[in-house]
Parts: sequence; C-alpha cells; structure tokens
Amino acid sequence: MLFTAGAGILIYENIGDIGHIVAIITLALLTAACFLYAFRNAPPYSPTTVKPPTPYFDYIVLLGSLLFISVQGYLQFQFGLLDNNLGISTLITSVFFFFIAYRFDHAGALSLAITALASFWSISISPQKMV
Repeated sequence: MLFTAGAGILIYENIGDIGHIVAIITLALLTAACFLYAFRNAPPYSPTTVKPPTPYFDYIVLLGSLLFISVQGYLQFQFGLLDNNLGISTLITSVFFFFIAYRFDHAGALSLAITALASFWSISISPQKMV
C-alpha cells in the first residue's frame, strides 16, 4: 500500500513533467508485471489452503490489485471514461477480484472483491434512483 501511495504522490507532484498518458501506461505496465509474475509462479490449484511459493508472493498479488484500482480510478477521474457505466465497471472489478482471490487464495483480494460488490449494490440501489 505504501508503494501505491508513493506512486500516486509522485504522479500528482510531477504530472506536468510526466504527462497523463505516460503515467497511465506506466501504472498499467506495473499492474501487468505483477499479475504476470503471479500467474507464472502460482502453485497449482488446490481446494485446501495453498501456501505461497515465496514470502513476497502475496504482496505482489496485492500490489497488482491495488495498481489495477489505481489505473481504473485514474482513467475515470482524468478522462471520465466510465461516467455512464460506473455500476457495470464496479461489478466487473468485483468479478475480477473474486477471480484473483479464488485463483491465488488471497484474503486481501477477497476483501477488495467484497468491497467492490458492496459498492456495486450501493450504486445500483441508491436513493436517487428510487425517487
């Protein structure tokens, strides 16, 4: 979490020098690298609890998940790509995190998935839509 916070501060302070497209591409490449590492080094599926192959494996999966949210948030706030479909975007994010949690037996990704699913339901059944 400290890395993603530091990356956010670095981008915020130097956005004039870096540029939005370069920042998004860099975050997306870091996300892809995290998940590439995770899929290549993950132990085979087991219905029981799976021990991570390295001490930092779970941290890399969590870093990839947090960077995924950062990329999605950056695209939303900078370019407004998801304004009309925010509920669907949140549902897709939740399904993605459920898959990551299931595949890597990761409690952090599971908590992100549950939070995203709760966000989807709160967006879908908001009081403004009932009136």
